[in-house]
Amino acid sequence: MKQLEKFALLCAFLYSIPLDLPATQSKIPVQASQAYGKVPLSFEPNLGQADQRVEFLAHGDGYGLFLTHKGAVLRLERGPNGAGVMMRLLHANPRSLVEGVDALPGKSNYFVGNDQTKWRTNIPTYSRVRYRDIYPGIDAVFSGRQRELEYDLVVAPGAGVGSIRLGFSGVRSIRIDENGDLVLRTGTGDVTQHRPIIYQDSAGERRLIAGRYVRKGRLEVAFEVAKYDRNLPLVIDPDQRQLDFRADDKLKFPVGGQRKSI
Repeated sequence: MKQLEKFALLCAFLYSIPLDLPATQSKIPVQASQAYGKVPLSFEPNLGQADQRVEFLAHGDGYGLFLTHKGAVLRLERGPNGAGVMMRLLHANPRSLVEGVDALPGKSNYFVGNDQTKWRTNIPTYSRVRYRDIYPGIDAVFSGRQRELEYDLVVAPGAGVGSIRLGFSGVRSIRIDENGDLVLRTGTGDVTQHRPIIYQDSAGERRLIAGRYVRKGRLEVAFEVAKYDRNLPLVIDPDQRQLDFRADDKLKFPVGGQRKSI
């Protein structure tokens, strides 16, 4: 699985978060900035530092990612204006096991106000989050780097892709363009989710499988996949880049206080 693999999701989903800072304000050398962008993203379980519906969360370079049982919410921290978009896994298993994968050495700590009962310390971190059996025989795995978010949909041998359906909220419309990319129209511009990369690995070789998005509703899409070997796992990697998000206002996220990673 690449990098992580990629939203899972939640969405493998790959998101690139541009920084809208004037050049005169940037004092970080290009090489250092590029290197920082390659630092793996860390995911932490919600132990009371976020809305109770959040299972795992991550803090990237200028954004926050919040994984719930219904999908993924991204908050882009770029001022008062921006696109508020949520991607949901429709008709998914509400009892899917959501777990951190590949523990990292660092820990997160939240010191909110002077009330120590509200502090959260020694929170473990992981490089990936897996939704097991989010659909029958299908896992969603999320990972990423500081400026990239990624999710893979991993289809087990014998399982089908027909049950997978993605729904979007906070957008005015969606369309599939001539390149096969999924374009989300928001109040502040378009957001693009690139045509999915679909593949199978066998005997050390990767075989690409033809596939595409198909509309299933005004704000819903599914995946159409060409014939593949049902005896091998299949990975659907919606190559997501250049996606800018803000948080769903209906969810409450960590505000104030001080967060430290050690």
